[in-house]
Amino acid sequence: MVTYFYSPSMIVVPLILGITMIVAGIALVGSILGLAFLTFGVVSFAASFAARRQFCVFLYLPGESAAIALYVAVEFLAGVALGFIGGGNIAFDSKAIDWSLVAIAMFGLLLMIDSFLLYRRGFRQDLGKGKKV
Repeated sequence: MVTYFYSPSMIVVPLILGITMIVAGIALVGSILGLAFLTFGVVSFAASFAARRQFCVFLYLPGESAAIALYVAVEFLAGVALGFIGGGNIAFDSKAIDWSLVAIAMFGLLLMIDSFLLYRRGFRQDLGKGKKV
């Protein structure tokens, strides 16, 4: 087996960029710019997921487990923020429901659930175990 060396920024930066671009794409859903943002956000998000899988497979180095912990924290905090922004605007705005806010709130909920499942399944269970090379 070969371990690949990735810096933690290779999974966190595409995650943040992907979340930002997806939210901007959802907000500008009716335009070409919104479609471009959404496409670029999905590609960045997929790249961060692929890098995360590499980190979850090879938890040999302490830097790799720290990168996964940072990834989980950033993903959870972004999910909480998006859920709060979307849910707060839906609950306290008396006008008609804006579907982009509903989509942003659901995207935030999905991020929170994914970070919780990653913490429960992958990261927390392997934290105390050392893998043999």
